[in-house]
Amino acid sequence: MLDATGIRAADDRGINALDSLDLTVREGEVVGIAGVSGNGQTELAEALAGIREMTGGDLRVNSTDLAGASPRAFVDAGISFVPEDRLQYGCAEELSVLHNAGMKAYREGRFADGPLLDYDELGSYAESLIEEFDIRGVSDVTDIDAGDLSGGNLQKLILARELDRDPDLLIANQPTRGVDVGAIEFIREAILEQREQGTGIVLISEDIDEITDLSDRILVLYEGEFVYETTPEAADRERLGIEMTGSRVDDEPADAPEAVAPPAGAGSDTAEPGDSAEATDSTTDVAAAGDGD
Repeated sequence: MLDATGIRAADDRGINALDSLDLTVREGEVVGIAGVSGNGQTELAEALAGIREMTGGDLRVNSTDLAGASPRAFVDAGISFVPEDRLQYGCAEELSVLHNAGMKAYREGRFADGPLLDYDELGSYAESLIEEFDIRGVSDVTDIDAGDLSGGNLQKLILARELDRDPDLLIANQPTRGVDVGAIEFIREAILEQREQGTGIVLISEDIDEITDLSDRILVLYEGEFVYETTPEAADRERLGIEMTGSRVDDEPADAPEAVAPPAGAGSDTAEPGDSAEATDSTTDVAAAGDGD
């Protein structure tokens, strides 16, 4: 399925954001990538989806070498992508729901009418996605723009388009961020159903519950490196949180200060409370006796 080795990629400033990552995903497996925002999640997702150039490493999907390939080659290799920024990369917000729904499927020739598109067939296809994925607020797929949908419904439209392709690999980056509770549950169930159909899934999320509920394996990404791996069964929420922030959990407590040794020659005859007063009294008595001589 996915076999990525030594993946390196820079952020938008040209600074290295991924430090030679190795990642494998098997057929029908969800690999959850947990981490605090800004630790390389965006760069990883975009590199795996083919919209960010890798600066090093190898990437293969079903043995197809995609290192340095075009975004179209990634799509043709069976990779679907649900981006964290649904307006920037997930849709053409000023185009209709119909155009957004068929944005990738049309290249497969499903709606061809000679050199033109069969808009009746495309419209029926878009309406079927609206119904199947319970996308609300769409009375006419040709009249409603994607950008006019609520966040949750737009996310479901993007997910519908990407999953309907029956991809070999799905990259889902923060798939439930900023959507309502109902949409969250729908999206999570759709991801799990796609896993059952054999799709390998890379799930990137800051939500620990989402990671542990949906994943088969969990990796923690910190400062561009995978620093911890576990499974949902073995995962400890506190440990995951600590690893996500880059803290160490194996530090030994600081050693207690060593006891100060008594002065040389003090022996075991340590003065008890009151000894000093008694010694003073004895000295006084001796001095008095001498005065009387």
